[in-house]
Order: sequence, then C-alpha cells, then structure tokens
Amino acid sequence: MTEKNWYFSIFGGYLYEVSSEEESVIDAFQIPLRKRPDSSCKKCHGRFYTSYNKTQQHFNLCPKCSKKCIDAEKIIQKRNAKKSK
Repeated sequence: MTEKNWYFSIFGGYLYEVSSEEESVIDAFQIPLRKRPDSSCKKCHGRFYTSYNKTQQHFNLCPKCSKKCIDAEKIIQKRNAKKSK
C-alpha cells in the first residue's frame, strides 16, 4: 500500500490526496501539506483558503492553517532536486 499525501491547488482551490508514486508529476502550483486543515478553523473552516484574488486569479491561503499544515521540507526538497538537474 502506498502512502498518500495531501495537496492544495492554488488555482483550483481544492484539497486532494496523491500517492507517493504520482508526486513526481505535480506542478509548482500545488502546495504539499503535512495534514488536512482543521474544519474548526474560524478563518477558512477547513478549506485552506480565505478568499479568491480576481486580479491574480488564485486563492489566498488561510494564514492560520498555512503555518500548521504546509510541508516546507517537501517544498525545499523539490526545489533542490530541480537545481541539481
């Protein structure tokens, strides 16, 4: 059984799970999460975004949940892997 990880789409505004094998094909606009946002958050209610920016056409992340949920280590690993190529 493969491990599944949570991701958030900046442009789509949805949370979804991806298996470890499929993570290599994910683009830079998908944010890796350590865990699913808490549904009791008073700012985003578990959606991980607070509003939609019509000018830049992306979802604005919840400041409270982004500190708890974003997997910064995975972002750094992905960035370093691209630099080494």
